[in-house]
Amino acid sequence: MTDTRYLVHGVFWDGPPAVSAASDGGRPVLRLQHRSGAFTEMTLDAGTRLGFRVADGAKHCLGHTRVFSATERRHVTCPASADAFRGSQCGACQLADDTAALMDPLPGDELELLNRSRAEDVRTLLAGTAVGGLPSGC
Repeated sequence: MTDTRYLVHGVFWDGPPAVSAASDGGRPVLRLQHRSGAFTEMTLDAGTRLGFRVADGAKHCLGHTRVFSATERRHVTCPASADAFRGSQCGACQLADDTAALMDPLPGDELELLNRSRAEDVRTLLAGTAVGGLPSGC
């Protein structure tokens, strides 16, 4: 595991959520995500040693989050493994992130660009459905 690059998601518990004082939620694990999107969990037993080596000096994009419902969301790794542009994301992932406006509001000029882009997507979709179909790629 020493020569593989992972995105560290943090410490989680491997059991079901604790519902009472008697349930503990399982054991702590360090959740790591490979560039392929697959997750690996490393059990954190008492005395486990952890070490990290920074791969290079650049700050890389952490990807974005897609929200499907109030209870379902998915983290998407940056397809380009790009350098972070603003905060912890590249420009493309920042625009694709469904939670960005909640966590880190965009400056006015970036918000205007995002709104124009989304409005254009809606116009394209409506134009495609008006003539009896969806644009290719939908």
